[in-house]
Amino acid sequence: MSGYDSLTQCSELVLSIVHSPKPLARKRAMAISTVNRIKSRYGAPSQPSQSTRKGKKAWRKNVDIEDVEDRLEGLRDENGKQGQLPLNHPALSLISNLYSGPVHEKSNTELFAVDVRGDEQQTDAKASSLKYMELLARRSAVPAVHSVSLSQPHIRILEAPHTREAAEKARLLRIAHRTKNPLEAIQGRSNLPASEAVKRSGKYDVWASEDPDEVSLMHAMRTSEAKEYLLPIVKSHKSRAPPSAPPSVPPLTNAILPKAVIYPDAGTSYNPTYEEHQELLQAAHEREVKRVENTEKAEEVRRRMEAAWERKGENMVEGMIVDVGEENEEDAPEEERVDPVKPPQRKTAQQRRKAARVLAEKRSRASLAQKRQQLASLSTLKSLRRTVANAQSESQKAAAERAEKKAC
Repeated sequence: MSGYDSLTQCSELVLSIVHSPKPLARKRAMAISTVNRIKSRYGAPSQPSQSTRKGKKAWRKNVDIEDVEDRLEGLRDENGKQGQLPLNHPALSLISNLYSGPVHEKSNTELFAVDVRGDEQQTDAKASSLKYMELLARRSAVPAVHSVSLSQPHIRILEAPHTREAAEKARLLRIAHRTKNPLEAIQGRSNLPASEAVKRSGKYDVWASEDPDEVSLMHAMRTSEAKEYLLPIVKSHKSRAPPSAPPSVPPLTNAILPKAVIYPDAGTSYNPTYEEHQELLQAAHEREVKRVENTEKAEEVRRRMEAAWERKGENMVEGMIVDVGEENEEDAPEEERVDPVKPPQRKTAQQRRKAARVLAEKRSRASLAQKRQQLASLSTLKSLRRTVANAQSESQKAAAERAEKKAC
């Protein structure tokens, strides 16, 4: 018997026990509770209907204890199911603990069991293979045929002489692009050694003038070995650029780099040596002496300029503009005459004393006006006091009225 069949029989047995005959009151209570649940489940949301519980007597009379009664009936049914199962039933060992008492008093080990055996008829699922694995598995048992290249020396030894000659002829025809089949004109590869131009690539200077001695020497050398060996010894030519060539790119090492970090003087440390501290003081003294010298030079230049300006104005009236003109100033129209600009003059001692007297008079007048304003405010002091007293009395009366209202 499989695990599924045994589980089916157990469920049928449990349903037959649950639907066994019950008392009439129990059926009626279940029908009423079922109708109420259906109404609340499928209809509008509502509370369970019940009579009023306004008084203590009505509370005791109309209290709803259907939930408590349902729970008690369930406990009675669980206790009454003991002994209803047949002893020879195959599922008795699995659900005997379930009907031996109330379920909430049982432990998990009594209510549940772990099936570690599984179904014997169920086969293991096969792992699905990938598509590329199937394609790679479709291989032939016959080994692949490898093409043999003619450039391999160990195979050429085994070939016949006429075979080697035919292969060499075919190679030469492919080089000359004169194969018998036009479609094979570009097939094959040349195995010839590098040409002279390829060997001399990078050594010939196109901008240099040709030396006739070198040209004659090149013609005199018959073989390439002689040219490669003798030509560098006879003449070594250095490549040079034409006069109109662009300037060479400066190397990256000449790029503008950031300045190095300037370390402070050793004499500025918290605990310098005597020599370092004296060197720092000497440098500061030299800077100050240089600054004083520059200031004295600038002052000397300023004094010379002022003296020269004063000497220039000795022979003329102050404010007069000297101009060498051919026309007479009296003949010029009055509109063109410009009044001379008078430079600001230094005040004399008499002018300074007069300005001080004017300032003192202004200050005395301001203080007198302030005192008069204070005296005028004193005349209204009594009226101000009366207004303040009236305002305080009114506020006190209002506070007393509010306190009386709160007390009432």
